[in-house]
Amino acid sequence: MISKHFSSPSRWAWALPVLATGVVVACSDSLSSTATEQTWGFVTLDAKKTAAGAYQMSPQAMFFKGRLAALPNAGLVLDSCIDGPYDASGNSLNGVTYLDAGTIVNTAVSGRQDTLQRVATTTSITYEKNGIPFRPGDSIVVTIPGATGGYPAAEIRAKTAEAFTINDIPTPTGSEAIQLRWTAGEDLASAMILELRYSGTNNLPRELLCSYADDGVDSIPFRQHQPWSAATSTARTVVATRLRTNFKVVGDGLLEVISTFAVPTPAVP
Repeated sequence: MISKHFSSPSRWAWALPVLATGVVVACSDSLSSTATEQTWGFVTLDAKKTAAGAYQMSPQAMFFKGRLAALPNAGLVLDSCIDGPYDASGNSLNGVTYLDAGTIVNTAVSGRQDTLQRVATTTSITYEKNGIPFRPGDSIVVTIPGATGGYPAAEIRAKTAEAFTINDIPTPTGSEAIQLRWTAGEDLASAMILELRYSGTNNLPRELLCSYADDGVDSIPFRQHQPWSAATSTARTVVATRLRTNFKVVGDGLLEVISTFAVPTPAVP
């Protein structure tokens, strides 16, 4: 049993409003509650921008057996905001057993094929590759060879999160709502996550974390944005992230692709 911190996607992903840990039922994107351990597979894709304006991703895949309290599901977000402490340290994954999924994991996206190399430590097994060029919004196919006694062989196709723009977030001078406008998603399978970060009492970092259906328009009422609006302007930042998720039943558990595109878009290191 070990603990690992996710480096991607953003550390908020596991806190999105979703159903409890579950077994897969009729649909591959439906979950119901259970107390038993399950087999999980996750492939995370986060877009980064090059100096020339092109995009790259650095996929990471991990496979394990354990119980999860929640998982990202772009189809189940609620139009809501929650104010709380901001923690950029990553998602803590505790009490799981990592599984071998083969020597490599293969990906195919934007007309090219790549292999994610197996990285094994004393506490975890992941599959990774840095700097894969791609076009946000293209579909990706992930092929997992599987391993005897480990994670089974599987293949999953998913659409990557599309690039978008969002209007500047104004700071209201009164009690009016903040009006939000962004490039709407291409279908109902994506969500928009908005992080309004600020410095709270005793300069402790806080954020207003909002999730929306990806239809391109919403608002934040005064009662929710007031702490952020009242904070010192130099201590306020905004990050908007399009989230796409896709699920597939694999064995006794679930395989999920989690793709994100953020504005401002992180630069390629």
